[in-house]
Amino acid sequence: PLPDTAAFKLGQRSTVLITGGGQGLGAELAKEIARRHQCALVIFGRTQIAREAASWARMSASELKTLKMQMWEQMKKDASRKATPALLEREFAKITKAAELHRNIEEMIRAGSKVSYLPTDLTDAAETAKAVSSALNTHKAIDCGIHAAGLEESRLLADKKPEDFDRVFSAKAHGALHLLRSLPPTRGQRWVFFSSVVGRFGNLGQSDYAAASDF
Repeated sequence: PLPDTAAFKLGQRSTVLITGGGQGLGAELAKEIARRHQCALVIFGRTQIAREAASWARMSASELKTLKMQMWEQMKKDASRKATPALLEREFAKITKAAELHRNIEEMIRAGSKVSYLPTDLTDAAETAKAVSSALNTHKAIDCGIHAAGLEESRLLADKKPEDFDRVFSAKAHGALHLLRSLPPTRGQRWVFFSSVVGRFGNLGQSDYAAASDF
């Protein structure tokens, strides 16, 4: 049976902060909260909102494919860097992520929520504190915080550099600490943290993600 959820009762006057709420599982949760409660949503995410995001979000699969080929042709003409398929995929991912972010936020708004999106690097304590301060200036209080942000880069430990391990671990573990230290505890405030089964059972190439999830 589910535990008593009365402490998490939300309404249109509530404000929910969701890290990683622009994409992936965090976004699915944010959209469901918007549909059920129409409360204010404050979304922290790594992806910057590009000016072209709205037009990218409206593109069909064939139009995106054409755009990708155009990018490839432009890369081959750029003498400052070598054009490679891996580079193309990284650059094109910025477009698809920005488009997904735009679509998700639009869906939350259509469901009845007021949405504030703040690009935030949770591994940076000062940047996290600044984003939290900005959110509180707008919404006065955070009723519920949901830490869904995380980073997973599966590679064998022998193939990971120390900074690779730190990047994955810090996104979830240090991000949680920076959030809790930045938000003054208030009466009725509740927190939800996304972990993973990998934090208990492990997974090949995910020692850093397992450590962060266990934390």
